Amino acid sequence: QLLEALNAGDTSPVATALPIAAGIGALLLLHEGAHAAAAAARGVRIAPPVPVPSLQLGCFGCVTRVLDFPRSRAALYDVAASGPYVALAASLAVFVVGLSLSAGLPPPPAATDAAAAAAAASGIPTAALVGATPYPVVPSALLHSSLLLGSLADSVLPPLTPDSLAVQLHPAAVVGFTSALCNALQLLPVGRLDGGRIAAAVLGSGAASLTSSLFLLGLGLQSLFGGDDPALLFFGLLIIFFQREPELPCADDLTGVDTPRQAAAAAALAIALLIVAPSPLLG
Repeated sequence: QLLEALNAGDTSPVATALPIAAGIGALLLLHEGAHAAAAAARGVRIAPPVPVPSLQLGCFGCVTRVLDFPRSRAALYDVAASGPYVALAASLAVFVVGLSLSAGLPPPPAATDAAAAAAAASGIPTAALVGATPYPVVPSALLHSSLLLGSLADSVLPPLTPDSLAVQLHPAAVVGFTSALCNALQLLPVGRLDGGRIAAAVLGSGAASLTSSLFLLGLGLQSLFGGDDPALLFFGLLIIFFQREPELPCADDLTGVDTPRQAAAAAALAIALLIVAPSPLLG
């Protein structure tokens, strides 16, 4: 759809996509900036972040290597948690604001409704950003691909059902949705993801390694049997090839983290799972 519009000389999809790309980029910079600030404060050296592109989400986030042994598990926790905690909170706020700005928008034109149906079948939401409307048009099934984000959408937007093929959203809602999903994936306790580092800090390296294997297995089963979700499949492949190894051990690997950090880690993981889990209304 995008290429067809550009070949026909219609540059409106670019104008629609630019603010979304800028918003996602800004939240990604916030994520990585929080990592850098925490690493500097805790004396942990980290490599420059390397963005990982995604056809489904635009970007899966960044791969940021830890270059030396953190002094303590608390230091590892602070560096790992700072990025996704800050960026996820900001993403959810942007999503709710975007939903509020979307509540008064009319239904999309029939042409973009059909495009959204094709996008839902392909699993690539950006395919629906074409049509006679200045606002992004996304499949309603995309909103319901997340239990938490779909529930928030249902509470703010006019009633959505699986029979509604598409919905117009303010760009802020698309930015918040995409960034929240990316940060939720990063919080999964697997390998060298932020969530894997948090798990190593909270549980210790041995328990974190077992947890990582179980979650990676669950992610694979969800991507294969839990519905047609190419984003989860490609993210799982990314972990297997680049991020599944455990993090460097801490210099003091015996002293755990305090109770507030443990509680924050449990709450963040619960929120991440609610975002990654599909809504019962899907399919």
